This record gives sequence, C-alpha cells and structure tokens, in this order.
Amino acid sequence: MKVVGLGIIYGRGDKSIASALKVSTTEARRIREQFLGRYPNLRDGIQDAKRNLQDKGYAETVTGMKRYRGDTRPITPWEKRWAVNTIVQGGGAALLKLLLPRVAKFLDELDGGIVLPVFDALVIQFPLGKQDVASKREPRRS
Repeated sequence: MKVVGLGIIYGRGDKSIASALKVSTTEARRIREQFLGRYPNLRDGIQDAKRNLQDKGYAETVTGMKRYRGDTRPITPWEKRWAVNTIVQGGGAALLKLLLPRVAKFLDELDGGIVLPVFDALVIQFPLGKQDVASKREPRRS
C-alpha cells in the first residue's frame, strides 16, 4: 500500500504504479481507484491542493505557510505535484516540531537526547545500558 499511497500523493500515473507493483496498467488503475474510494478525503485534498494553486497561486500548509508559484504561465504537472507535496511535507514538519519537545523530554529521562532531526526521522542517543528501556517504554502522556 505504501507504493500506491505515496504514488497517488506524488502524482505517479497508473503505468508507473503498475511497474512498481509488477501488475498490468488496468490492475494498477483498479487498485488506485479502490484506494481513493476508500480514502475520499485524500482524493479531495489532492484536488483541493491543485485547485488552490490554480486559484490562489500558492500551496498552503496546515500551519499557514505558503509556497508561491511565482509564474503566470499555465500550471505544469510538476507544479501540481509540488502543491500536494507542500501540504504533505509541511504537515509532517508541523507534527515533528510539536513532538520534538516530548521526545527530548523522554530521552532526557534516560540520560539521552536528540542528536539530529533529519527530514522525518530523528537520530537519537542514550547510554548502552538503557536500550531495553528506550525501546519498550511508552512516554508519559502530558
């Protein structure tokens, strides 16, 4: 489903999805349509992102950050893809920013810490004797 979900979000066509799944283009189309039927909000969100780019000239994240086109020519397929990507990546970045203090607090309790946030992942460190605790313990809800 990762291939299908990400393929749809990032604008891959049926032929590309079919190649990745090693199925016919007809089967890929059926899978894509079934996926979008199951997740209509995704389908609507993708269309809204493209429509907003056309109408407003920018894509907007959940936090209100805008990415402008800066062009008056007709919108290209690439721009439609980045409009959707801006929303997806911007939302992910907003979530990560909200979670970083909670993860840092959790790791601090283990005498560890965040070494580096990398896109949608974290490089963390903690003492060797605490790896079992860090991998099994659930953080406290605040």
